[in-house]
Amino acid sequence: MRNEFADIQGGDLRRLCKSVIIFRAILVGVALSILAFLMGAGIEIRGGIPVAGLLLVVFPLTAIWWIALKSGLALNRLVYSQVIADLAIETGVIFHTGGALSQLTLLYLATIFVVSVFFYLRGAVVVASLSAALYISASLLEWRQAGGGGSYDLASGYMVFHVVLQVASFYLIAFLSGYLSQRIRLSSARLKTTTSELKHARMDTSSIVESMSSGLLTVDPEGVITEMNSSAESILVLRRDEALGRSIDDVIVPISAELHRKVVDAIRDGREEGRGEVNALVNGGRRVPLGVSISVLKGDVGERRGAVVVFQDLTQVKEMRDRIRLSDRLAALGELSAAIAHEIRTPLASICGSIDMLKDSTVRPEDKRLMGLVVKESDRLRRIVDDFLEFARSRSSQFTVLPLDSILQEVVHLARNHPSFGKGVEIRLETEPGLMGYVDEERIKQVFFNLALNAVEALPEGGFLEISLERCPSPEGEDLIRVMFRDNGKGIDRNDLRKVFDPFFTTKKEGTGLGLAIASNIVGEHGGRIEIDSEKGAGTVVKVYLPIDRSVAEEPQSARIGCGHCTGVKQQTGVM
Repeated sequence: MRNEFADIQGGDLRRLCKSVIIFRAILVGVALSILAFLMGAGIEIRGGIPVAGLLLVVFPLTAIWWIALKSGLALNRLVYSQVIADLAIETGVIFHTGGALSQLTLLYLATIFVVSVFFYLRGAVVVASLSAALYISASLLEWRQAGGGGSYDLASGYMVFHVVLQVASFYLIAFLSGYLSQRIRLSSARLKTTTSELKHARMDTSSIVESMSSGLLTVDPEGVITEMNSSAESILVLRRDEALGRSIDDVIVPISAELHRKVVDAIRDGREEGRGEVNALVNGGRRVPLGVSISVLKGDVGERRGAVVVFQDLTQVKEMRDRIRLSDRLAALGELSAAIAHEIRTPLASICGSIDMLKDSTVRPEDKRLMGLVVKESDRLRRIVDDFLEFARSRSSQFTVLPLDSILQEVVHLARNHPSFGKGVEIRLETEPGLMGYVDEERIKQVFFNLALNAVEALPEGGFLEISLERCPSPEGEDLIRVMFRDNGKGIDRNDLRKVFDPFFTTKKEGTGLGLAIASNIVGEHGGRIEIDSEKGAGTVVKVYLPIDRSVAEEPQSARIGCGHCTGVKQQTGVM
């Protein structure tokens, strides 16, 4: 019985025990009330006093069982004790009410039935056997007390038939109730399994629908919205509780009459939409392009049960498509412009050469001045063309592992000897020795020189430029190389700061506006980035971040000193 007992879940079994305890107490209370009424009316009840005493024992037992149930006693022990107590009390009642001829043998049947609910067929058969043994024992005992021959003869055929019939009824009820209990148990288990699978299927389906990035609507044959996911709410800017249960005439028409027409066609005529596009007005009139797919929802026999509408917001797709088209046009324009600029270089070089030759010949002084102006502007035009070609054309870089401190020392030397380097300008260089970068030497030198030259040109009345090279951790925890250019020059206006990397933007009178754009492109090709911060009249700070070359052994940690978020040993040089 223990294996079958374990099939019942703990919560269900406790509730069943509670019901049996309460039902037993009520039943005994009713029986005692009837017995007291009959005896009070003067009706003689055989064994009335002993029977009443036995029934009264049920109440303290009920209290004990209830306390044991609440205290968490093992349920199998609790049920066993109830069955044993019930059989003992029932046997006593039957003994005092006539033994074999007692009309209360139905009490055994009630116990067998209850046990079959707990222990199914096997338990019911066991209790039926115990009931038969106790019934026969009570009958024999009562017969002996009657002197072996009272008002009936137990050996008679009638009495044997009566006992056999009662015992047969015990087993019949045991088999029937046990079989039904097992069938109910199996059906209940299947129902629970099916319910659990259905619940999981619903949860999975609901989770899938809610996780879709596309909006989803389902509509029944009458055009009433029956389902809507969160993406549909977001795209249409429409609350779910405002749409579910309402007609698409009220909900969809104000958003998109074209979408409404397509849904109606699908419901009415079975016309599906594989991939369409409609315009929707959401959030007070904002126009949103929607990519729409509409399918007919069909039943088991193919009847139309509504429509399923799946849609996506195509705003970003259209913007991306427009950007790609613009990029293609700009790329074509860049190639054309580069070709034109290249063609301009050749005649421009000839013009410059010819003017130089004519300037050295015998001409009037005023003509020489004009020729010098032509040469100056031609040089300026040549620089513009060269910068434009550098910005527009794509060329392969020659990367190699190099020490960046030596590159910066060359840059400082070039900047000091440039015509823009004026009196009172000081350049300080602080570097961490041994920092190696995987760079294109000429191009990264061009970046550093352009940044240094910009800083020097921002110091027309003198000042300082500090250039530092150090190791710096990135937010992702990886080490980077940081090259910082800091000056105390005139700075950049905040309104201009966000445009400094735009091609052809410049605040210089003779600048091309391509220097920082070229520098940004080169640093990007190296896998790095440029950051710039400036304030009008307070100077400028430009930071160049480059990946560190990890094939070079790092310096021991004990050889480094702290510097804010960056660390490293620095050597310092000053250039005036």
